[in-house]
Formats: sequence, C-alpha cells, structure tokens
Amino acid sequence: EAGQNSDDYLQEQAEEARPDVLEILEGILQEEAEQGVQLQVQETAKLEGRFRDAASTSGKASHQIQEGALL
Repeated sequence: EAGQNSDDYLQEQAEEARPDVLEILEGILQEEAEQGVQLQVQETAKLEGRFRDAASTSGKASHQIQEGALL
C-alpha cells in the first residue's frame, strides 16, 4: 500500500507539473516561429535588394546598348 501511495503522489506531481512544461514548450515554439518570420523577412529584403541591383545593372546595360546602336 505504501508503494501505491507513492505512485499516486508521483502521478499527482507529474500532472501538476505538466501545464508548466507545456507553457515552456509553447513559449519556445512561439519564439522560434517569430525568429523564423524575422529570418524570412530579412531574406526577402536581401533578395529584393539583389533584384533591384540586377534591374539597375540591366537598365544601364540596355541604355548603353541603345546609345551604342545610335552611334
């Protein structure tokens, strides 16, 4: 019977601790999700910058070709 009581006690302790563990895990997942979004935003900004650079370079080259054709 003493073993049964300690098992019951451990079960109660585990059930009481479970919400804390879930809250901690939810917090970690939330932080990781927010960091993931921030990384995606940064990557998107980098790609947009590269695209603008490429478009600018392309525009300059096109302009130079047109000038060359006029000569």
